Amino acid sequence: MREAVPEHLPVTVKVRLGWDSGERRFEIADAVQQGGGQRTGGSRPYQRRWLQAERINWQAIGEIASA
Repeated sequence: MREAVPEHLPVTVKVRLGWDSGERRFEIADAVQQGGGQRTGGSRPYQRRWLQAERINWQAIGEIASA
């Protein structure tokens, strides 16, 4: 990733936390870091029933951010 983007621009990645992403979120965060990414963000799945705040997996988002 880093090689494809000019050095003065940050490399960021948004990861959509799917219904079955499970432990793969750490694998994805590690791949971003190994590829030169500076930031990894997570978001909830896009489906109307998942748009409710109480259904957002805040713990998973925090774990990705601190990985």
